[in-house]
Amino acid sequence: MYSITSAITEKHKSKEYKTSFDIYRYQNVPIMFFPFGLATINNGVQIATKEKALADFLYTLKPVSSFRALKILLFIDLRIDI
Repeated sequence: MYSITSAITEKHKSKEYKTSFDIYRYQNVPIMFFPFGLATINNGVQIATKEKALADFLYTLKPVSSFRALKILLFIDLRIDI
């Protein structure tokens, strides 16, 4: 099963829909951060860069208390390559 997440700017409107194939999530991101890190693809459609997608995802998580905790989150929990 796959999870597809979209960033939205409507405060307190985060939602999740489960189907038999996928999970669709809509996560609130502050409007002041929304326009940064977008790339334009075919026919003017905008999509998040890898860095923005990661930043938006990290925004939705509980804050970490130290640099060590951030390293564990990124490189062990999320399995991001250094």
